[in-house]
Amino acid sequence: MITSRKMLGVAAAAAMAPVGVVVAGCGGSSSAAAPTTTPPATTTVSPPATTTATTPAASQTVDVTADPTGKLEFVQKALTAKAGAIDFKLTNASPVPHNVAIEQGTTVLGTSTTIDSNASTDLTVTLKPGTYEFYCAVPGHKEAGMSGTLTVS
Repeated sequence: MITSRKMLGVAAAAAMAPVGVVVAGCGGSSSAAAPTTTPPATTTVSPPATTTATTPAASQTVDVTADPTGKLEFVQKALTAKAGAIDFKLTNASPVPHNVAIEQGTTVLGTSTTIDSNASTDLTVTLKPGTYEFYCAVPGHKEAGMSGTLTVS
Protein backbone atom coordinates (compact mmCIF):
# COMPACT_ATOMS: atom_id res chain seq x y z
CA MET A 1 0.00 0.00 0.00
CA ILE A 2 2.82 2.38 0.79
CA THR A 3 4.42 1.60 -2.53
CA SER A 4 1.26 2.39 -4.50
CA ARG A 5 0.86 5.75 -2.72
CA LYS A 6 4.43 6.68 -3.56
CA MET A 7 3.82 5.67 -7.14
CA LEU A 8 0.59 7.62 -7.23
CA GLY A 9 2.38 10.74 -5.90
CA VAL A 10 5.16 10.42 -8.47
CA ALA A 11 2.66 9.90 -11.26
CA ALA A 12 0.65 12.95 -10.15
CA ALA A 13 3.78 15.11 -10.05
CA ALA A 14 4.80 13.88 -13.51
CA ALA A 15 1.33 14.60 -14.85
CA MET A 16 1.49 18.17 -13.59
CA ALA A 17 4.93 18.91 -14.99
CA PRO A 18 3.85 19.08 -18.65
CA VAL A 19 1.04 21.52 -17.71
CA GLY A 20 3.63 23.92 -16.31
CA VAL A 21 5.71 23.60 -19.46
CA VAL A 22 2.70 24.16 -21.68
CA VAL A 23 1.65 27.26 -19.74
CA ALA A 24 5.17 28.57 -19.69
CA GLY A 25 5.56 27.82 -23.39
CA CYS A 26 2.48 29.77 -24.53
CA GLY A 27 3.49 32.73 -26.59
CA GLY A 28 1.51 32.59 -29.81
CA SER A 29 4.44 32.01 -32.16
CA SER A 30 5.88 28.75 -33.27
CA SER A 31 9.27 30.17 -34.11
CA ALA A 32 11.73 30.45 -31.29
CA ALA A 33 12.06 34.07 -30.31
CA ALA A 34 15.11 35.47 -28.67
CA PRO A 35 14.53 36.03 -25.01
CA THR A 36 13.41 39.55 -24.29
CA THR A 37 15.62 41.42 -21.92
CA THR A 38 14.99 44.81 -20.44
CA PRO A 39 17.99 47.06 -20.74
CA PRO A 40 19.31 48.21 -17.42
CA ALA A 41 17.84 51.48 -16.26
CA THR A 42 20.10 54.40 -16.84
CA THR A 43 20.37 57.19 -14.35
CA THR A 44 21.35 60.61 -15.47
CA VAL A 45 23.46 62.32 -12.88
CA SER A 46 23.48 66.06 -13.18
CA PRO A 47 26.56 67.87 -12.02
CA PRO A 48 26.04 69.66 -8.73
CA ALA A 49 24.70 73.17 -9.02
CA THR A 50 27.42 75.70 -8.91
CA THR A 51 27.17 78.05 -6.02
CA THR A 52 29.28 80.94 -5.06
CA ALA A 53 30.39 80.75 -1.50
CA THR A 54 29.32 83.90 0.22
CA THR A 55 30.14 84.98 3.66
CA PRO A 56 27.61 87.04 5.51
CA ALA A 57 28.45 90.68 5.25
CA ALA A 58 29.85 92.07 8.44
CA SER A 59 27.66 94.67 10.01
CA GLN A 60 28.64 98.23 9.36
CA THR A 61 29.13 100.58 12.26
CA VAL A 62 27.36 103.92 12.47
CA ASP A 63 28.50 106.24 15.25
CA VAL A 64 25.95 108.23 17.21
CA THR A 65 27.09 110.70 19.86
CA ALA A 66 25.03 112.43 22.54
CA ASP A 67 25.75 116.15 22.83
CA PRO A 68 28.59 116.45 25.38
CA THR A 69 27.22 119.71 26.82
CA GLY A 70 24.14 117.99 28.21
CA LYS A 71 21.65 119.31 25.64
CA LEU A 72 19.00 116.76 24.75
CA GLU A 73 20.26 116.18 21.23
CA PHE A 74 22.63 114.06 19.23
CA VAL A 75 25.67 115.58 17.57
CA GLN A 76 24.47 113.96 14.31
CA LYS A 77 21.14 115.12 12.88
CA ALA A 78 21.22 112.81 9.86
CA LEU A 79 22.81 109.41 9.36
CA THR A 80 23.26 107.21 6.28
CA ALA A 81 23.92 103.51 5.97
CA LYS A 82 23.71 100.67 3.48
CA ALA A 83 20.95 98.08 3.78
CA GLY A 84 21.76 95.06 5.93
CA ALA A 85 23.04 94.64 9.46
CA ILE A 86 23.87 98.00 10.99
CA ASP A 87 25.59 98.41 14.35
CA PHE A 88 24.75 101.74 15.96
CA LYS A 89 27.43 102.67 18.46
CA LEU A 90 26.17 105.25 20.92
CA THR A 91 28.76 107.21 22.83
CA ASN A 92 27.43 109.25 25.73
CA ALA A 93 29.76 112.10 26.63
CA SER A 94 26.81 113.90 28.19
CA PRO A 95 26.20 114.06 31.96
CA VAL A 96 22.63 112.82 31.26
CA PRO A 97 21.75 109.12 30.66
CA HIS A 98 20.83 108.27 27.04
CA ASN A 99 20.08 105.41 24.67
CA VAL A 100 19.40 105.11 20.94
CA ALA A 101 16.31 103.66 19.27
CA ILE A 102 15.42 103.07 15.63
CA GLU A 103 11.89 103.21 14.28
CA GLN A 104 10.08 103.33 10.97
CA GLY A 105 6.66 104.89 11.10
CA THR A 106 5.21 103.74 14.41
CA THR A 107 7.23 100.52 14.57
CA VAL A 108 10.20 100.50 16.94
CA LEU A 109 12.83 98.21 15.43
CA GLY A 110 15.27 98.27 18.33
CA THR A 111 16.38 100.17 21.40
CA SER A 112 19.79 100.05 23.06
CA THR A 113 20.35 99.93 26.78
CA THR A 114 20.37 103.27 28.58
CA ILE A 115 23.88 104.32 29.55
CA ASP A 116 25.30 106.90 31.89
CA SER A 117 27.92 109.54 31.14
CA ASN A 118 31.25 108.46 29.62
CA ALA A 119 29.92 105.11 28.45
CA SER A 120 28.99 103.52 25.16
CA THR A 121 26.57 100.87 23.97
CA ASP A 122 25.69 99.13 20.73
CA LEU A 123 22.41 98.39 18.98
CA THR A 124 22.44 96.13 15.93
CA VAL A 125 19.46 95.99 13.59
CA THR A 126 19.01 94.71 10.05
CA LEU A 127 17.37 97.31 7.84
CA LYS A 128 16.07 97.46 4.29
CA PRO A 129 16.43 100.56 2.13
CA GLY A 130 14.20 103.34 3.39
CA THR A 131 13.94 106.27 5.78
CA TYR A 132 14.02 105.70 9.53
CA GLU A 133 14.14 107.82 12.65
CA PHE A 134 16.80 107.45 15.33
CA TYR A 135 16.11 108.97 18.72
CA CYS A 136 16.72 108.74 22.45
CA ALA A 137 13.94 106.70 24.07
CA VAL A 138 14.55 108.02 27.60
CA PRO A 139 11.20 109.63 28.53
CA GLY A 140 11.01 113.23 27.33
CA HIS A 141 14.25 113.20 25.30
CA LYS A 142 12.72 112.53 21.86
CA GLU A 143 10.03 115.10 22.58
CA ALA A 144 12.76 117.63 23.44
CA GLY A 145 14.33 117.11 20.01
CA MET A 146 16.84 114.31 20.59
CA SER A 147 16.21 112.62 17.23
CA GLY A 148 17.42 112.52 13.65
CA THR A 149 16.83 110.93 10.26
CA LEU A 150 18.50 107.72 9.08
CA THR A 151 18.57 107.05 5.35
CA VAL A 152 19.32 103.46 4.34
CA SER A 153 20.19 102.72 0.71
